Amino acid sequence: MYVYIIEGKERIKIGYSQSPESRIRDIQPNVSDDIKLAYKTAELPQHRLIERLAHKLLKSHKTKGEWFKVSVQDGIDAINKAIQIAKDQKEDDYLATKSYRYEKLNISILGDDAIKIRKLRTLYEKRYGKRISLRETVVILLTEFSKKIEADPSILNNF
Repeated sequence: MYVYIIEGKERIKIGYSQSPESRIRDIQPNVSDDIKLAYKTAELPQHRLIERLAHKLLKSHKTKGEWFKVSVQDGIDAINKAIQIAKDQKEDDYLATKSYRYEKLNISILGDDAIKIRKLRTLYEKRYGKRISLRETVVILLTEFSKKIEADPSILNNF
């Protein structure tokens, strides 16, 4: 995953994605300004932590969501500082973060299916243009599955 900066008119968005270029296509219909990819890091194993730290560093400039009223250079500086903070942290510190606990919880509850559910969540977000939580994704999947069972109860014979 990459941490990226998307530049709009007088503001930037800091986020992470496996494909920041496609993320722009997802976001563009929901914003009034033309946006472009202004910066992308190398792949980062602690992308969530780095994004969160960069957001905290720019907190006083936040406008809405992940958007900040700062220059691209200020965003790059925040990301670089966040990378340094993440490097300086002991591994135990990262393991104590909410981000790590969330990932661990998802894997422990869902096992290998967590990856499939995350992919389905990404497809949903691309199709409908809105972000949803992992919990909401599971609810949608269970609702759809329930409808299929109601329409054809013999589906349960395959389990």
